[in-house]
Amino acid sequence: MREVIRRHFGVEYHPRYVTRLLRERLGWTPQRPEQQSVNRDDCEIKTWTEVTFPAIMAAAAARGADVVFVDEAGFRLGPTVRRSFAPRGRTPVIKVAEPHDRISVIGAVVVRPGTNWAGLVYGMLGDNQNYRWPTVASFVRTVWAKLSRPVTVVWDRTAIHDCPALDKELAKDPAVKTELFPAYAPELNPADGIWRYIKNNRIPNYAPPNLDELRRTVSAELARLRRRHGLLKGFVRFTRLPVWT
Repeated sequence: MREVIRRHFGVEYHPRYVTRLLRERLGWTPQRPEQQSVNRDDCEIKTWTEVTFPAIMAAAAARGADVVFVDEAGFRLGPTVRRSFAPRGRTPVIKVAEPHDRISVIGAVVVRPGTNWAGLVYGMLGDNQNYRWPTVASFVRTVWAKLSRPVTVVWDRTAIHDCPALDKELAKDPAVKTELFPAYAPELNPADGIWRYIKNNRIPNYAPPNLDELRRTVSAELARLRRRHGLLKGFVRFTRLPVWT
């Protein structure tokens, strides 16, 4: 930052003063940058957020449908590592059994147009299995059955979602409609908040000895989260989508 100031304004500051300037005068804080794809189209994302998504919500309301945001994630025996406390000079050590063994989980944050309600539906596969379009279709039907209402599913453009075979299968159910997020915009999906919250806030540094224990823990966390409607609404608000206007 000192070098940027020197180059653009021709002014030399002591590094310590630059820190004070950023913190006290500008209100800046040290932050870890987020990574975004070079293929991201911010104009497209803005148009989708301001024009396309309100139209999706209006169409869902007109047909009495819930809007269902879907996402998948993997939980591994190798943990999400975060800072922890330890004696000075003694780095904590996490013993990991099989770091690549995993459980694939799918989650849906559900909102109901015209209300401020939010809910959660989730599912899991067997050990070391991956979601593919048939299992995704099965989950969508499970969500539809649980809600007992038409649904509009919104998800990203991964191959298991943006898939002709899946479109053909779900077209058999007229109560189910699907919509795609713009490309490279994971921050728009409230369901992404499920994984951020559990991995980073609830079970960071957690390294269970086997997949059975991991499955019990993740199941318990999802069941707990399902009861926290305020937190689910927080995941929706984090996206800044015009859901509740």
